[in-house]
Amino acid sequence: MTFAFYHWIFFSIALKEQVHRLVCAFLTDEQREVQAMAKYALRGLLHNEQQSAVEAMSVRLTESAGQARVKFPKLTRRYERLKDESAPEEELKKIHDRLKALEVKMTESVLSLSAIVLAFPHDVPRFVPPIFEELGRFLYMKRSSNTISFLEKAAKETLLDFKRTHQDNWLETKAEFSQAQLDVIEDVAIAPSYFS
Repeated sequence: MTFAFYHWIFFSIALKEQVHRLVCAFLTDEQREVQAMAKYALRGLLHNEQQSAVEAMSVRLTESAGQARVKFPKLTRRYERLKDESAPEEELKKIHDRLKALEVKMTESVLSLSAIVLAFPHDVPRFVPPIFEELGRFLYMKRSSNTISFLEKAAKETLLDFKRTHQDNWLETKAEFSQAQLDVIEDVAIAPSYFS
């Protein structure tokens, strides 16, 4: 990856896409440490990428994360219902495989969106604020698997890191966000009261 960072401007578009695909493949690895390093590598690559390409990627990933997030609870409920009704094993396996595919899609999307947010530690490109709303939706999903808990933690860490890196000029940064987007940041940044 070091070679890629230092020679990124010399890479052809095809080679850049190949490196992106390689890094994104590691976002869905079974080991959380590999996923974390892939997110870190993607963050560096995106920092050096043209903003128009990053914006297109953010729109695609936001839609992908939203679709998977909406389908996941419905499919989970269906799986549990069929399991309780002693449905055929092949049908359960098919639904279980679809659930795993949705988990992979959500993992790749959330970690990629986190990398996009963290790739710009000193400014706020116009495509970053909408990402906050989608990441915020992962903060309150019903924890039905370890992956969902991991995604909630990843989204929370991303929001906290963003707030920390932009703390010095927070008043100016705040102006870039809608109230809903600010609420997501504040929900994470402000610790709950002891008496609440």
